[in-house]
Amino acid sequence: MAAQAASETTKKAAEQARTAAGELADELALLKMQVEELTAELAGHGKQKAEAAARQMAATAREGYEKAAEGASAAYDETERLVTKRPATTLALAAGLGVLIGMALSRR
Repeated sequence: MAAQAASETTKKAAEQARTAAGELADELALLKMQVEELTAELAGHGKQKAEAAARQMAATAREGYEKAAEGASAAYDETERLVTKRPATTLALAAGLGVLIGMALSRR
């Protein structure tokens, strides 16, 4: 009788262990799926942040380019105005600058 009771207790314990193992496997599968979903969501969020940062950098670069283009255009216009207003002075300045550059290059 004691052997039979021990055998039944062992069978019940084995069945409970199988049931617990099955439940644990199900929970692990669910956890794995949730981790995969979270990883995909975080990757998408990171991609969105990177795209937003890229758009911001492009906008900043575009603004810098536009400011530089405006400054260059203004400088060109001013230079053109001065050359037209004082051509002799401009020619003398260009000649003097050419002499200085020539002297600097000949010393090397």
